Amino acid sequence: MFKAPTADDMYYTDAYMKGNPDLDPESGHVENIGISHVFTPGTSLDLSYFNSDLHDAIAWGPDSTGIWTSLNLNEEKKHGLTLSWKQELSKQWSYNLGYSYTHTESDAKSGYLLHNSMPNGYRIGLHYHQGPWKANLEGRMGSGLDETYYGDHHYAVFDFNTSYAATDQLTFYAKALNFTNQAYSRYAGWNYPAPGRFFQIGMTYTF
Repeated sequence: MFKAPTADDMYYTDAYMKGNPDLDPESGHVENIGISHVFTPGTSLDLSYFNSDLHDAIAWGPDSTGIWTSLNLNEEKKHGLTLSWKQELSKQWSYNLGYSYTHTESDAKSGYLLHNSMPNGYRIGLHYHQGPWKANLEGRMGSGLDETYYGDHHYAVFDFNTSYAATDQLTFYAKALNFTNQAYSRYAGWNYPAPGRFFQIGMTYTF
């Protein structure tokens, strides 16, 4: 959970970002608690909660000139939970649902405060497996974002992939990532937009 400054944190430099060679390593404490329950074969529920209190937490933020730099925060308090449900509907079909909540509070030496990239996160997946065929439809949603930093207060991204195993060595596949072409950012600032719609068709062969 705790990290030492990376080479990028300390020395990365371009026209918009600058590392900080004087960073201190993070310190603090983290508590986790969780529970899992299997209702029937193929049906399970997982719940976990975490709480952390970090000193000298490493973060990136804009300085007085607008250049993004790495810095140590005085203190970062974070807590949250994750909830996931998985169920097999048949030998061919299954699905999963998930929710996560994260709340972050930061006391920054420079006045820069971390903003929650995704306070509320949601996941949904539908999966199919029959013989040589596999297919997955997955959705990733977020809500509660700060529009000032993320352009919108919510987003929903859907990915689809399928594959066909022609032999034990040869598999054909197709992917459609963010096929609704959702514009969103997982990091503060529209200088870092996530990838748009992407399609890929290919094959893999194992020797």
